[in-house]
Amino acid sequence: MLLDGRPVQRKIKEGLKEEYSLLPEKPHLYLLEWTEGESSFLSQDISHFGQDLGVEVSVQRFPPECPQEEVLDFVRKISSEKAVHGIVPLAPVPPRIDRIQLGLEIPIFKDIDAFNPESLGRLFLGKPLFIPSTAKAVLSLLDFYGIPLESKRVVILGRSPNLGKPLALLFLARNSTVTVCHSLSRDLPFLCRQAEILVSAMGLPRKVDRSFVKEGAVVVDVGATLIGGKIVGDVRFEEVVQNASWISPVPGGVGPVATASLFENLLSAVKLKLS
Repeated sequence: MLLDGRPVQRKIKEGLKEEYSLLPEKPHLYLLEWTEGESSFLSQDISHFGQDLGVEVSVQRFPPECPQEEVLDFVRKISSEKAVHGIVPLAPVPPRIDRIQLGLEIPIFKDIDAFNPESLGRLFLGKPLFIPSTAKAVLSLLDFYGIPLESKRVVILGRSPNLGKPLALLFLARNSTVTVCHSLSRDLPFLCRQAEILVSAMGLPRKVDRSFVKEGAVVVDVGATLIGGKIVGDVRFEEVVQNASWISPVPGGVGPVATASLFENLLSAVKLKLS
């Protein structure tokens, strides 16, 4: 069975259209990106989705050699603008940019993708203001297709601060038993075969083959790497589909739901401002 994200996105979008139409002011979302590649594809999808909702979406692209202080100055500037409701740095953020410093410049009430360390701390304590959109999308996708999470053995491949780690916390909050692995974990296929729900978020294209997946497991592929002009997932779909009971495609799985989830968060940010 296919974990198709497109009907999930449509359902979320229908609800959002009505709520956005009732807002007294036009929401404004700022996207920050640095390079051609996955982030450019993502910003296009977000912009198109926002246009359909009547949201103003601005994209600020920084050249690869742009100094960190110039980036931080720009974020300080837009953070102070009352008309800006959400600020989202798109992955991949260059290694030369200090992720913590960048996050600290985004006010927590405009930090709709939970980039600020305080946002992640609130998530850790079980009191999130915003949940990272892609992590949120994984659970929304599973919930839409009626896949139970309580007491399930979940293995997450990937430990990034904006996806793997928050996702582990979200599964724990739903009473799943969670194992977090990464590219340096020993005997990775063996660990993954213990999973009833396997989530791959390593960004290593076609890393996960059939040996990683036990019969009947649910497989969620969050990987998205640009290769030859196409987005490729972590999972060898044509192999793994033979073992999996449910599997998400790339593209068309988690991605569309993550875009919709971002605008759920933006709506919450606008309401917080108005309250």
